[in-house]
Amino acid sequence: MTQALGRPAEGIFALALHLGALRAGPASLLRARLLAGGRVLGAWTVPGDALAPGWLALDLPEPAPPGAAEAVLEVAAEAAPGETLLLSATGPEAGAPLALRAEVAEPGLLAHPLHFDWAARDTLAPPAGAALPLPRAAWEAARIEGAGFQLAAAGAEPPRPMLDLPAGAAPGEFAVRSGEAAKLQVALRAGPDPELAQARDSGWRVADGGGGLRIALPLPAGLDGVLHLAIAVRNRGAAPALLEV
Repeated sequence: MTQALGRPAEGIFALALHLGALRAGPASLLRARLLAGGRVLGAWTVPGDALAPGWLALDLPEPAPPGAAEAVLEVAAEAAPGETLLLSATGPEAGAPLALRAEVAEPGLLAHPLHFDWAARDTLAPPAGAALPLPRAAWEAARIEGAGFQLAAAGAEPPRPMLDLPAGAAPGEFAVRSGEAAKLQVALRAGPDPELAQARDSGWRVADGGGGLRIALPLPAGLDGVLHLAIAVRNRGAAPALLEV
């Protein structure tokens, strides 16, 4: 189904779609996309076992950007054999609009949206300051200088890098999976500004005999806000190396 919301998409921060009685398991899916002027502002893929009768929240990571283009919601329900998904309408007549809610917010508000499909969004990079899982498409929008990368995924989750940040330090854990571990050097930098002009630097470090390396970088006291991290790697060996971050 495709439904125009009757207003510009600008400022929309959250949608809610009402579901009626349903019988669904993980093989069923509900897909939704928020469009405006041909752009995909948000997309969601919700498995059937995450659905329940009532309002289903479809949050955006940040309010929709400025623009006069009308907001349009596309919804597709894919029911597995023997399962049922019912979308509520605003009335009993044929062709009645879907039962929807929309919330708006000022720029700068951030959310961690569930079931969000980053790869389908036109703007792949996450908003600055948001703590979000990054699928491959979003990670590729980051600045990567002088190296490639690989991401890992468990089960159906999107591929993503993982960082563990205990209080007072910015650690990085690395493992050399192939190549000469003793020839691979890694450095970690962290600071409060995007250019890392005032960053703490670990200096070049080398993996241990088993190919593992953990760098703990103490941070300045009273650090508040976004922490920017940079990883530098250089391979001084004669063969290519594969490094897990």
